[in-house]
Amino acid sequence: MLEGARRLIVLASLGAGLLGQASQANASPPGLGPVEGPQRPPATEPEPEPEPEPEPEPELPQPPPPTYDLPTEPGISFAVPPAEPEPEPRAAQRERALAAPRNPGTAPPDGAGQLVIGGVALPLAAFAGWLFVSEAGLTPLNPDHRSEIAGISVAVGGLGLIGLATLATGSLRRYRNHRWARANRVIALPQGRGLLTGGGLALAAPLAFIPIGLSFPVAVGAPMIATSVALAAIGGPIMLVIGTRRMQSYRAHGGWRSRTLNVKLQPTLAPTPGGLSVGVAGQF
Repeated sequence: MLEGARRLIVLASLGAGLLGQASQANASPPGLGPVEGPQRPPATEPEPEPEPEPEPEPELPQPPPPTYDLPTEPGISFAVPPAEPEPEPRAAQRERALAAPRNPGTAPPDGAGQLVIGGVALPLAAFAGWLFVSEAGLTPLNPDHRSEIAGISVAVGGLGLIGLATLATGSLRRYRNHRWARANRVIALPQGRGLLTGGGLALAAPLAFIPIGLSFPVAVGAPMIATSVALAAIGGPIMLVIGTRRMQSYRAHGGWRSRTLNVKLQPTLAPTPGGLSVGVAGQF
């Protein structure tokens, strides 16, 4: 028991000594308030690094000051409409239309080829009918000749109908050609179709007339053969050459030419009981 008490006393004295030393060590200096425990020095923030100075920009040349050109005219302009031309008198318009050249185009066919065919077919039919009936001694009263007369009549009648049809067609085309020329105030020129048709018939004439001439007596057949050969040898080529030239001119120029006005004026003087009269005579 005593030893335990002694140990407690020793421990208490040791603790009291330790506490006294600690209180002296922690005593604050004079003039300062009580400090509770040790204080940390205040944290100092790091000073910011100095920013680099910007490099000076190169000096650019200064542009000249802007200039303003003020318009001397007003800002809004009004267009004045052009004056309307005066209407041309009707008489002047008609004279100008008459004086202006016209191009009516190509002339219609003149029908000369059909007229030539019809002009040859009709006389040929009449001549052939008379020749076969009279020169061959064929009579309708003879029963043996009726069949031959019927065949000749059919041939002659057919040739005559062809001639009439071509004459009617050619006449109609000729009328239309003249009417077109009058309407356009031009002169229709020959187109060469008639000469080409006539030349072709002339060249083919010997093929038909030589066999027929040989079947007749010499007094009739010889002139027929000679005429057909001469027509084919001389007339045919001449007509073909001239017809070809006219056809080429028709295709190149349209088969017409302008009508020129031929005016002749002549002054006249005539004495009168009271004096003298002056006049003008014209021919159009």
